Amino acid sequence: MNSTRCHWGLLGACMLWGCGQTAPKQSLGSESDALVVPTQVNSFAVLATGHATFGDRSAFSGGDVGVAPGTGDSVTAGFDAQIALGNYTLGQRIVLKDRAHAGNLAATTVVPGAGATYAALVAYAPPPAAPPIVAFTAGTTPLQVNAPTTLAPGNFGLVTVNSTLTLTGGTYQFQNLTLGNNAVVQTTAPSVVRVAGRIAGGNSVRLLPTGSQPASALRLVVAGTTDTAGGVSLGTDARVTAIVVSRASFGAGDRFVGKGAVAARYF
Repeated sequence: MNSTRCHWGLLGACMLWGCGQTAPKQSLGSESDALVVPTQVNSFAVLATGHATFGDRSAFSGGDVGVAPGTGDSVTAGFDAQIALGNYTLGQRIVLKDRAHAGNLAATTVVPGAGATYAALVAYAPPPAAPPIVAFTAGTTPLQVNAPTTLAPGNFGLVTVNSTLTLTGGTYQFQNLTLGNNAVVQTTAPSVVRVAGRIAGGNSVRLLPTGSQPASALRLVVAGTTDTAGGVSLGTDARVTAIVVSRASFGAGDRFVGKGAVAARYF
């Protein structure tokens, strides 16, 4: 995700991300036993069970990053990336590419590129488990949105949005959600959208609450278990303001802007 601004807030409290922060002028951090690794789920903006990748020149802040134990690179920060400054990044193996900057690291292995910095290093500790996805049953009736539409809570099959879909608050259960280029799904009151399969979006899509509502006013729960049948996949220039929990991956193209938090297999 090149030139990405990832400003995810907390999974519980939902702070907003900050972007464009100036990297601290420091060298590689030192080991520190005085730091306390976070253990509460509401301090994390990203929780992944596989790995988390932040693209070149991305700026991520607003909460901690945690990746569960596994093999390979747990966290990768691309060239000139800034991740979790002032917070923690937890991963067994953390790769900081050239000129990447990070806050405190809880890791077994750190692989820094030229000019990469981090605040301090402590031993890796696993992050808390992601919020569970409870069983639910989506509907079977498809919904095609080709003109601005307001939708009351209910159960639906495949929902395809090529215009603006406005949710009025409550619980919505879809089989799948497909968004065409420039499609908008917005909520005027706190809403939970449960998707049994996956969310797939084109370029310049928007998923967000209206007005001054916080990101927690839109909660996206995506239950599909594989990246083919589940997860969240968005094109370039997407904007998401929400709390997202996905059993599979969360991915977006270049220039992605997000507010809220995400828990997924891969980020």
